[in-house]
Amino acid sequence: MSPPTVTATVTSAEAPAIIATRSKIARMVTQLPSLAAVRWVGAARFDTVDPATVARHRAALTDNPTSMAQTARDDASSPGRGELSDPPRHGAWGPCWPGAPGWATRGRRRHHRPPTMPAMAKPRVSAFRRRLSQIRLLFSTTRTYDPKFLPLVIATPLVILAAVVGGLIPLGRWELGLALGIPLALLGAVLMFGRRSQRAVLASIADRPGAAASVLQQMRGTWKVQPGVAATRKQDLVHRVIGRPGVILVGEGSPSRTAQLLKQEKRKAQRVVGDVPVHDINVGDGSQQVPLDKLQSHVMKLPRKVKRRRIGDLERRLQAVGGNEPPMPKGPMPKGAKVPKSMRR
Repeated sequence: MSPPTVTATVTSAEAPAIIATRSKIARMVTQLPSLAAVRWVGAARFDTVDPATVARHRAALTDNPTSMAQTARDDASSPGRGELSDPPRHGAWGPCWPGAPGWATRGRRRHHRPPTMPAMAKPRVSAFRRRLSQIRLLFSTTRTYDPKFLPLVIATPLVILAAVVGGLIPLGRWELGLALGIPLALLGAVLMFGRRSQRAVLASIADRPGAAASVLQQMRGTWKVQPGVAATRKQDLVHRVIGRPGVILVGEGSPSRTAQLLKQEKRKAQRVVGDVPVHDINVGDGSQQVPLDKLQSHVMKLPRKVKRRRIGDLERRLQAVGGNEPPMPKGPMPKGAKVPKSMRR
């Protein structure tokens, strides 16, 4: 229980003097490292100030700032510091005396802008850590699927550095060789890491349904990819891509079943898009198929005959038509219901 506080009555004649006193205390205290003095000035009020404390601080207003700081520290450590524990009258982010940064000279007072806290930097740190974890996961995955990955990543920068420095040593410019060879060696290591990791990722998803859609969604540019516009029960899929070449239908799965799906979707798309070219691609390792690792380059090499502003209109028209819906129930299965025999096959 805090001790009782003595209330001092302040008259209109003494108010300007008290305000000037508080302003002088504030200017002197802000130059000191004493947190207790700043806390006292921010927490004290005009109507509930201990007279003894006011007298002590009036006596401390001298040219010696050390005595005033010691007085504030004594008040902070004294038993009767009920006023020091009170929150500031004008917010918890700063002092509220006249002339402080949070004090408005005209109109009503405004809150002091809160400082930048260390906790506000956590999202950036967490994003950086997530990126590092992704690189670590990619590195381990590449080592698992590619035994030559680590030797190539180590040998590539060494060969580049040796070639650049060795070419400039006969000219007596080995310092220039180091200055040019180190950045080029790092660049070569990064490029080798990216190329081998991309191959490893493609090898890890090659036999899974939806691998072609994953590759198509990684293309840069104005490409609108809609995966799974048509499917069969054997997990044969057809994906639709809209871009500058027109409408591209990409099928993956069994070559015979995928060919039938591609024909059906091509007829539907041609009825909607009109004169826009419609291309069909079958992904696989056969003679008439495109390998998964060359799918992006094959799509990028198609002739571009559609203007960029028409891509959005084509996407809206094709989405309105829709596609074959997967054989899934429209809601929760009723209790005790049996699955039809046609759905079991």
